[in-house]
Amino acid sequence: MSLLSKAWSTLRDEGLPAFAGKAARKLRFWLEQARLPYVRTLGLDGGESLQVYVNTPFSRQWYTAARATSPEIAWIRQALRAGDVVADVGANNGFTGILFARAVGAAGRVVGFEPSPANLEAARQNIRLNRVGNLELVAAAVGAEPGTVSFDPGFGNGAVAAGGPATVPQVTLDAHFGANRVDLVKLDIEGYELEALRGARRLLERHPALAIEIHVACYADPERQVHELLGMIDLPAYDAWIQLEVDGPLARFDPAVHTAQRIAQHPNVHWLAVPKARAG
Repeated sequence: MSLLSKAWSTLRDEGLPAFAGKAARKLRFWLEQARLPYVRTLGLDGGESLQVYVNTPFSRQWYTAARATSPEIAWIRQALRAGDVVADVGANNGFTGILFARAVGAAGRVVGFEPSPANLEAARQNIRLNRVGNLELVAAAVGAEPGTVSFDPGFGNGAVAAGGPATVPQVTLDAHFGANRVDLVKLDIEGYELEALRGARRLLERHPALAIEIHVACYADPERQVHELLGMIDLPAYDAWIQLEVDGPLARFDPAVHTAQRIAQHPNVHWLAVPKARAG
């Protein structure tokens, strides 16, 4: 259907207000595309600010002060200590990595893993714009085995996907870090978190703090896969919290209450945990 036909169809079937609204949104999108890329200043709470590099319509929507203070990001920043080493798996445009780098200070280090070329470009620019010296980027997906993997860049986040149009390198956390210290692992990789954990078995034995976004909606067998994911973690060694609704409150994680069956009923869940030895 041509653009003119679509416009006429909307006007006829939905009326003038709906037509005008859709036309305005489409115009804003085209204008946004025409001025990409650009840099803007994002003000955060407490007088903090970031320079952010906007190179896609998705990233324009992604950079918000609310994201920096969302319950899960606030939890991570509070859990971090000066000098910590962070594995930011699914670094996207570097926004959260910069926040983590500020939290761990000059003595700490953040390693961001990101396979999307567009996201990597934005992350590199954001690191430069904000003069961040303790955030390193690894241009790779993170999975169970080193090698290469099919990847679909999608509209913004991108995801490892069978038959994806791109091929990207893949590393494992165990191989990348070896016996080196990692204090916190953050996973936000669009349903590929089980694979990343399978490649981090030795690292998990050292009980790093964990911040895992469980993309239940991406799972073929949600209850089984959530059960497997939790089974890979030494749960008694951790104090944990769970967020069942996006941007909802954090609740203390109770395995008897927050079963795999219950978690599998929610499309996106954040599971956050700090080792009891560290909490004490």
